[in-house]
Amino acid sequence: LARRLQIPHINTGAAYRLVALLGWELGLSPKRQADVHQLCRMLRANSIELTCDGGIRINSQQVFAALDVLAVERSVAHWAAIPAIREALHETISRATKISAAVIEGRDVKTVLRPDAAFAFYVEVTPKTRSALIAGRAGAKNRQLLQVAQKRDSLDRGRVISPAVVPRDAKRIRGQVNTERVVSRLLRV
Repeated sequence: LARRLQIPHINTGAAYRLVALLGWELGLSPKRQADVHQLCRMLRANSIELTCDGGIRINSQQVFAALDVLAVERSVAHWAAIPAIREALHETISRATKISAAVIEGRDVKTVLRPDAAFAFYVEVTPKTRSALIAGRAGAKNRQLLQVAQKRDSLDRGRVISPAVVPRDAKRIRGQVNTERVVSRLLRV
Protein backbone atom coordinates (compact mmCIF):
# COMPACT_ATOMS: atom_id res chain seq x y z
CA LEU A 1 0.00 0.00 0.00
CA ALA A 2 2.76 2.44 0.93
CA ARG A 3 4.62 1.64 -2.26
CA ARG A 4 1.50 2.24 -4.37
CA LEU A 5 0.82 5.53 -2.57
CA GLN A 6 4.51 6.45 -2.66
CA ILE A 7 4.60 7.22 1.05
CA PRO A 8 6.64 5.75 3.93
CA HIS A 9 5.80 2.40 5.52
CA ILE A 10 6.42 2.27 9.27
CA ASN A 11 6.14 -1.16 10.93
CA THR A 12 5.94 -0.71 14.71
CA GLY A 13 5.94 -4.47 15.22
CA ALA A 14 9.52 -4.56 13.94
CA ALA A 15 10.62 -2.92 17.20
CA TYR A 16 9.15 -5.74 19.29
CA ARG A 17 10.49 -8.35 16.89
CA LEU A 18 13.95 -6.78 17.31
CA VAL A 19 13.57 -7.13 21.10
CA ALA A 20 12.63 -10.80 20.70
CA LEU A 21 15.60 -11.34 18.36
CA LEU A 22 18.05 -9.68 20.77
CA GLY A 23 16.61 -11.67 23.67
CA TRP A 24 17.00 -14.90 21.71
CA GLU A 25 20.55 -14.08 20.58
CA LEU A 26 21.60 -13.23 24.15
CA GLY A 27 19.79 -16.15 25.77
CA LEU A 28 17.46 -13.84 27.71
CA SER A 29 13.97 -14.69 28.90
CA PRO A 30 10.99 -12.34 29.23
CA LYS A 31 10.14 -14.27 32.40
CA ARG A 32 13.31 -13.21 34.25
CA GLN A 33 13.26 -9.68 35.63
CA ALA A 34 17.05 -9.33 35.44
CA ASP A 35 16.92 -10.24 31.73
CA VAL A 36 14.17 -7.67 31.12
CA HIS A 37 16.25 -4.97 32.83
CA GLN A 38 19.32 -5.96 30.82
CA LEU A 39 17.42 -5.74 27.55
CA CYS A 40 15.85 -2.39 28.51
CA ARG A 41 19.29 -0.97 29.25
CA MET A 42 20.51 -2.27 25.91
CA LEU A 43 17.58 -0.70 24.06
CA ARG A 44 18.22 2.67 25.68
CA ALA A 45 21.98 2.50 25.06
CA ASN A 46 21.68 1.81 21.34
CA SER A 47 20.31 3.87 18.48
CA ILE A 48 17.13 2.18 17.23
CA GLU A 49 15.24 3.56 14.24
CA LEU A 50 12.12 2.35 12.46
CA THR A 51 12.81 2.95 8.78
CA CYS A 52 10.46 4.26 6.11
CA ASP A 53 10.57 0.93 4.25
CA GLY A 54 8.97 -1.07 7.09
CA GLY A 55 12.30 -2.15 8.53
CA ILE A 56 14.39 -1.34 11.56
CA ARG A 57 17.98 -0.32 12.24
CA ILE A 58 20.07 -0.72 15.33
CA ASN A 59 23.18 1.45 15.39
CA SER A 60 22.70 2.17 11.67
CA GLN A 61 22.69 -1.59 10.88
CA GLN A 62 19.56 -2.73 9.01
CA VAL A 63 17.90 -5.85 10.45
CA PHE A 64 15.85 -7.90 7.96
CA ALA A 65 15.19 -11.62 7.65
CA ALA A 66 16.44 -12.46 11.13
CA LEU A 67 13.22 -10.95 12.48
CA ASP A 68 11.26 -13.87 11.00
CA VAL A 69 12.96 -16.82 12.69
CA LEU A 70 10.75 -19.18 14.67
CA ALA A 71 12.34 -18.20 18.00
CA VAL A 72 11.26 -14.60 17.40
CA GLU A 73 7.74 -15.71 16.45
CA ARG A 74 7.51 -17.70 19.67
CA SER A 75 8.61 -14.93 22.02
CA VAL A 76 7.62 -11.58 20.49
CA ALA A 77 4.22 -11.37 22.22
CA HIS A 78 5.81 -12.19 25.59
CA TRP A 79 8.36 -9.38 25.22
CA ALA A 80 5.76 -6.93 23.84
CA ALA A 81 3.53 -7.45 26.88
CA ILE A 82 6.17 -6.19 29.31
CA PRO A 83 5.54 -2.55 30.32
CA ALA A 84 9.26 -1.82 30.79
CA ILE A 85 10.02 -3.01 27.25
CA ARG A 86 7.18 -0.91 25.83
CA GLU A 87 8.51 2.10 27.75
CA ALA A 88 12.06 1.51 26.51
CA LEU A 89 10.77 1.52 22.92
CA HIS A 90 8.30 4.38 23.40
CA GLU A 91 10.52 7.19 22.08
CA THR A 92 11.64 5.17 19.05
CA ILE A 93 8.07 4.27 18.09
CA SER A 94 6.66 7.73 18.87
CA ARG A 95 9.31 9.44 16.77
CA ALA A 96 8.63 7.14 13.81
CA THR A 97 4.84 7.42 13.95
CA LYS A 98 4.71 11.23 14.12
CA ILE A 99 5.07 11.32 10.36
CA SER A 100 2.11 13.04 8.70
CA ALA A 101 1.53 10.75 5.72
CA ALA A 102 2.50 7.09 6.03
CA VAL A 103 1.21 3.57 6.19
CA ILE A 104 1.80 2.65 9.83
CA GLU A 105 1.55 -1.05 10.54
CA GLY A 106 1.04 -2.40 14.03
CA ARG A 107 -1.40 -3.97 16.43
CA ASP A 108 -2.14 -0.79 18.40
CA VAL A 109 -1.64 2.04 15.93
CA LYS A 110 -5.17 3.48 15.87
CA THR A 111 -6.03 2.59 19.46
CA VAL A 112 -2.86 3.92 21.12
CA LEU A 113 -0.16 5.39 18.88
CA ARG A 114 -2.18 7.42 16.36
CA PRO A 115 -5.83 7.65 17.41
CA ASP A 116 -5.95 10.73 15.15
CA ALA A 117 -5.14 8.69 12.02
CA ALA A 118 -7.41 9.59 9.12
CA PHE A 119 -7.85 5.94 8.12
CA ALA A 120 -7.60 2.68 10.00
CA PHE A 121 -7.64 -0.73 8.39
CA TYR A 122 -7.69 -4.06 10.13
CA VAL A 123 -6.56 -6.71 7.71
CA GLU A 124 -7.62 -10.04 9.09
CA VAL A 125 -6.72 -13.51 7.88
CA THR A 126 -7.05 -16.73 9.80
CA PRO A 127 -4.07 -17.83 11.89
CA LYS A 128 -3.74 -20.82 9.54
CA THR A 129 -3.44 -18.57 6.50
CA ARG A 130 -1.05 -16.18 8.26
CA SER A 131 1.16 -19.05 9.40
CA ALA A 132 1.33 -20.36 5.83
CA LEU A 133 2.46 -16.93 4.64
CA ILE A 134 5.19 -16.72 7.29
CA ALA A 135 6.35 -20.36 7.09
CA GLY A 136 8.86 -19.85 4.32
CA ARG A 137 10.45 -16.79 5.89
CA ALA A 138 10.62 -18.24 9.39
CA GLY A 139 12.19 -21.52 8.36
CA ALA A 140 9.53 -23.50 10.17
CA LYS A 141 6.74 -25.88 9.42
CA ASN A 142 3.30 -24.42 8.92
CA ARG A 143 1.89 -26.41 11.86
CA GLN A 144 4.50 -24.96 14.24
CA LEU A 145 3.72 -21.44 13.11
CA LEU A 146 -0.03 -21.97 13.39
CA GLN A 147 0.35 -22.84 17.07
CA VAL A 148 2.69 -19.89 17.60
CA ALA A 149 0.35 -17.47 15.75
CA GLN A 150 -2.68 -18.54 17.78
CA LYS A 151 -0.79 -18.15 21.05
CA ARG A 152 0.64 -14.79 20.00
CA ASP A 153 -2.79 -13.45 19.06
CA SER A 154 -4.18 -14.52 22.43
CA LEU A 155 -1.29 -12.95 24.34
CA ASP A 156 -1.50 -9.71 22.35
CA ARG A 157 -5.25 -9.39 22.90
CA GLY A 158 -4.82 -10.00 26.63
CA ARG A 159 -1.90 -7.72 27.42
CA VAL A 160 -2.56 -5.04 30.03
CA ILE A 161 -0.88 -2.17 28.17
CA SER A 162 -1.98 -1.51 24.60
CA PRO A 163 -3.98 -4.68 23.98
CA ALA A 164 -4.43 -5.64 20.35
CA VAL A 165 -8.03 -4.85 19.51
CA VAL A 166 -9.89 -3.91 16.37
CA PRO A 167 -10.30 -0.11 16.47
CA ARG A 168 -13.95 1.03 16.56
CA ASP A 169 -13.74 2.94 13.29
CA ALA A 170 -11.42 0.59 11.42
CA LYS A 171 -12.37 -0.75 8.02
CA ARG A 172 -12.07 -4.53 8.31
CA ILE A 173 -10.66 -6.49 5.41
CA ARG A 174 -11.14 -10.24 5.92
CA GLY A 175 -9.98 -13.44 4.37
CA GLN A 176 -7.91 -12.25 1.44
CA VAL A 177 -4.33 -13.46 1.20
CA ASN A 178 -3.42 -11.94 -2.14
CA THR A 179 -1.53 -8.77 -1.27
CA GLU A 180 -2.44 -6.98 -4.49
CA ARG A 181 -6.14 -7.65 -3.94
CA VAL A 182 -5.94 -6.34 -0.38
CA VAL A 183 -4.11 -3.20 -1.54
CA SER A 184 -6.69 -2.64 -4.29
CA ARG A 185 -9.51 -2.89 -1.74
CA LEU A 186 -7.74 -0.47 0.59
CA LEU A 187 -7.21 2.05 -2.20
CA ARG A 188 -10.95 2.07 -2.97
CA VAL A 189 -11.78 3.32 0.52
